[in-house]
Amino acid sequence: LANCGGFDLTLSQRDLSYGMLGDLRDKYHPGETLTGVLKEYDEENQSIKVSVKEAEPHPFDGVEIRYPLNCRRASVISGKYKGGVFCKLEENLDCLCTYSMYQNDEDFDVGDQVIVVITQYDYGRKLVYGKIVAKSGKIGGFDIMENHLTRSNGSIHVFGHRETWYSTNETCGQ
Repeated sequence: LANCGGFDLTLSQRDLSYGMLGDLRDKYHPGETLTGVLKEYDEENQSIKVSVKEAEPHPFDGVEIRYPLNCRRASVISGKYKGGVFCKLEENLDCLCTYSMYQNDEDFDVGDQVIVVITQYDYGRKLVYGKIVAKSGKIGGFDIMENHLTRSNGSIHVFGHRETWYSTNETCGQ
């Protein structure tokens, strides 16, 4: 709930941010003052519509310069939807990502660090689309990026999608 010029109104996530927000209470707090844009005034019903996000430039503008097609970027999963995830590219800009061939929805959680490749822009809806190509994590105390890891010495065992890797190289991978 919010108050603007004596009008009580409810702002949704779509009114507040261009990007995916999990729990609005993590970002917005009682008594906080926000800048917004008056979108509509209905004199007959004495109501208004306000957008906080539109008080800032749209983060999609110039996306093809910052995130060219086929580029790879480190990201964090900020939300899930049927068939994919939202991956945060920058504040208020998410990439709607699908999974690669051997990945499944249950392999990913909000907060996971991933590498995405940018595959498409939707200029009409101002959306960025991509595909997850790697997920970071740990196996046996080693930092990995899907099937890739580094270790300074000794044998390394990496369990990939279908193969087991053994190596004494400093950098190993598929």
